[in-house]
Amino acid sequence: MSNSLLTSLFRHKAWANRNMFEVLKAVPEDNRGAIAMPLLVLAHASLVDRAFKARLLDRAPEFSSVIPARMPDLNDLDETVRQTDAWYIDYVGAVTDAELARTIEFVFLSDGDKGRMTKEDMLVHVLTHAQSHRAQVAAMLDKASIRGRSDMFTTFLSEG
Repeated sequence: MSNSLLTSLFRHKAWANRNMFEVLKAVPEDNRGAIAMPLLVLAHASLVDRAFKARLLDRAPEFSSVIPARMPDLNDLDETVRQTDAWYIDYVGAVTDAELARTIEFVFLSDGDKGRMTKEDMLVHVLTHAQSHRAQVAAMLDKASIRGRSDMFTTFLSEG
């Protein structure tokens, strides 16, 4: 996969995340209970992003679980996600093909199983994992009558 495509896909991810947090921040205080589960799901996705960031850097994650230990603060989580998204955009813009092909062995924090993936596989997992959880959150918000925004790649491209 080319660096330009990876960069575009990670820019899309960051854009979709910013839009999701804008929607969550617009929820009135008296309806904030409706975003508790979505926040936990997004916190999980953020932990997974950060676990794979550590692996891409040949480090162990600084935490032992990808299940949030407590309810995240909306603003703190938004800032963490923004910083992590920015790191991935910088990373994919500079990573070499040889580095992308390098295989890393690790232990999944979710179940303790052994994992073995190329760095490129890890990046694709980060993208697809985040997308699936944003879709899950969008469904939760829809059920609570909270209108979200499109996070389609085509919408991102047309707005860019």
